[in-house]
Amino acid sequence: TQLVRNLEVYSANLRNSREIMAVVKANAYGHGDIAVAKVLQEHGIHHFAVSNLEEAIHLRENGIEGQILILGYTPIEEAEKLVRYDITQALIDTDYAKRLAATALPLKAQFALDTGMNRIGLDAEKPDECEKVIREYARHFTLTGFFTHLCVADTDNAECKSFTDHQIALFTEIIHRVSDLHLPFMHCLNSAGGLWHDCPESALVRLGIILYGLKPDYLNTLPKGIKPVLTWKTVVSM
Repeated sequence: TQLVRNLEVYSANLRNSREIMAVVKANAYGHGDIAVAKVLQEHGIHHFAVSNLEEAIHLRENGIEGQILILGYTPIEEAEKLVRYDITQALIDTDYAKRLAATALPLKAQFALDTGMNRIGLDAEKPDECEKVIREYARHFTLTGFFTHLCVADTDNAECKSFTDHQIALFTEIIHRVSDLHLPFMHCLNSAGGLWHDCPESALVRLGIILYGLKPDYLNTLPKGIKPVLTWKTVVSM
């Protein structure tokens, strides 16, 4: 299928070989999350990312195995389901981590780091504070790593390249500070980041929009062989 072809071509064009986390949020960008995830699972993908608990449970109940990371918020009162379905929860800030820890549930979790997008996450411009919080909550959760989003990695100008380099530098600084914790999944590379930037310390590439054959930015040129997965067909009735 074209989906598999896109995965293969993308993987072949990565600067360094590393595992793929397939982003299948929003019903796999409208392509059908179960159909997409099952094909990817058959072709060696063991990591998936979604936006909420409902999406994660839907994958689990339809036979999707491996790591499923919720990138967004899960209500505290629903936290027990994270354990029941073996789902990894993003810790979006310190207050949320504190409230989740108060449940005393054996949760798998990853911290979000804010390296410049200013949406969610610990402030990576304050590495001392980040390190302190990560170390504290590594005692409360099965902390499997942390992640950030390279928000302008798809834009090819000097200013955006410099901004992305700065994000990666902030991210790697915190990786080095907590290296003794041996967290397996630190990741910052998104679809664009994996192709046009590099971070050797990023264990995963979160492959989203390009997996489906679409460009993160309309000015991008994708590797040859990557094409849209979805086609619309109809007949002329009049």
